[in-house]
Amino acid sequence: MLIQGGDPNGSGSGSSDKTIKLEVSPKLKHDKPGVVAMARRTDPDSASCQFYITMVPIPSLDMGYAVFGQVTQGMDVVNKIERGDVMKSVRIAPASKPTHKATAKPKPKPKHK
Repeated sequence: MLIQGGDPNGSGSGSSDKTIKLEVSPKLKHDKPGVVAMARRTDPDSASCQFYITMVPIPSLDMGYAVFGQVTQGMDVVNKIERGDVMKSVRIAPASKPTHKATAKPKPKPKHK
């Protein structure tokens, strides 16, 4: 069971003019409630603007849909969403632990005269 949103038409079949390629990782799974991932059509590279939030683990979706987030607060609100409800805003916050390390060359120290 999942909740789907992001359709600009509100019909369940709307999309934008742009699509993204499917990106998956064996580490990113549909293994708990609150997983946020991209919805798509049958073409793996057809994700556009729609997304979904899992209500239960759905391992059959692993490696077939791009997982990009996890509900970290407010799952009680997600559990109250019903057909026809309108999402007025969604806030995406960075993960507390970065998944990669940024590298940069240190700036040279200024020379004193």
